[in-house]
Amino acid sequence: MSEQPENLVLELLRNIRADVARLDGKIDAVKAELRSEIQSLRADVALDFIAVRADSPRSARRRASRSPGCAGRWSSIIPSC
Repeated sequence: MSEQPENLVLELLRNIRADVARLDGKIDAVKAELRSEIQSLRADVALDFIAVRADSPRSARRRASRSPGCAGRWSSIIPSC
């Protein structure tokens, strides 16, 4: 009679161990998927940041200051530059 509860406990522990192992595999898969998604989103944000930076007025002034007819350090003083 005392063996049955012990066997029952062992069976339940084995089932729990199998469930945990199965969940561990699922967690690893989700973790890899999230890591990939984060990398993709990071690249998207970097491209958006570069695009916004290129479209900013400050960037336009910088490009104008590099033009051949305008001295770079005088571009902030001379309106045509």
